[in-house]
Amino acid sequence: MLKSLRLGCKPSEKQIYTDALRLFETTKLDFVDVLTIARMWHEGVQTVISFDTDFDQFPSITRQEPQLTEPQAQAVPSSPTEQELKQIAAEERANATAKEG
Repeated sequence: MLKSLRLGCKPSEKQIYTDALRLFETTKLDFVDVLTIARMWHEGVQTVISFDTDFDQFPSITRQEPQLTEPQAQAVPSSPTEQELKQIAAEERANATAKEG
């Protein structure tokens, strides 16, 4: 089946996809994960930065969790408080009423 598969890409790309398909058949990983792993193997990459713990089952791959730097951490908005949510809901109701009237 794989020999008749025509992907329309460079031979090296075909090998990456072939290896990904074989890995997909033998694991419970989703295709994006196996394609990432196959590409890493072919390109000699050993470290992936990801929250996805599925990569941990491959001893040849080191997974690092992304870390926010201090400026990025400050830029992440906090969740609205209950009072702010009530205010937003009240404003939405007032806007809807104004549009109807």
